[in-house]
Amino acid sequence: MPHSFLRADDTEVSGTRTVGLCAGCDKENPAARALIDYFAGCGEVASEPEAATLLGDWLREVLPARIDDAQLAMLRTDGTVRT
Repeated sequence: MPHSFLRADDTEVSGTRTVGLCAGCDKENPAARALIDYFAGCGEVASEPEAATLLGDWLREVLPARIDDAQLAMLRTDGTVRT
């Protein structure tokens, strides 16, 4: 999924992010459950507008609105926070 965020100096950093969807793990999340049920019933995208709405609802819940230094530090091999 395309993903971007603004650094502290207002530079936009763009990239992609993988987001997993698991029928067992995500069953308590209402937006995930709706998406899982949709694909369980259809098996494929039967209605693009409906699928897009369900995907959008789910992604708004799983993708952070903003990346913080602690999240970035987890991605660095040495675990340090750099500014």
